[in-house]
Amino acid sequence: MEAAASAAVERAEIKDRWYRGMACGDQLKVLFAIAQIEPKRASWHAATRLVEWQTRKRRAYLYQARRQFLPVIHLWAAFILRNQEFFADRTREYRAIDDLHMFVTEAMALLQWGVRFKLERKKAGPTLNRQAVDFWTPPPDWSPPLPRPEWPRDGRLPRVSLEENWMRRTRSKPPRKNLSNLP
Repeated sequence: MEAAASAAVERAEIKDRWYRGMACGDQLKVLFAIAQIEPKRASWHAATRLVEWQTRKRRAYLYQARRQFLPVIHLWAAFILRNQEFFADRTREYRAIDDLHMFVTEAMALLQWGVRFKLERKKAGPTLNRQAVDFWTPPPDWSPPLPRPEWPRDGRLPRVSLEENWMRRTRSKPPRKNLSNLP
């Protein structure tokens, strides 16, 4: 453990982890949005395609990022859903630790949604499978604080939507390459 703690992490590696984590969280955020609009179209494949168009990253990169960060995907998605911000507001008696607790509450709501949501297909499993992945969760004795009416956040997830032109992309097949024109 001391060796890991004393080893320096290169800036390039930190940057790469950041981009992969964001790519992973974007996929869950988009999947969550599709599920709210058209649940029958909400699949990892559709979400990955939309994130691919949005970020211009290759699907292989996105799949690898999701595999790498799957145990914490709900944390990345919750971070993205709150515009990648943490804050405190003294005028409302909302401390930074309160915001951190609300963030964890939001992330756990996403995890619960992902564990429960599945496509209406015979062989469909849950979007996030707890039997296959050891997801990050807070300690068993943790409980979210009771939000006060004056607090800016209460732990509920915002309604997420996608523009119609983005939803259309989930309905179409990607263009196939014409292999007969290759040399």
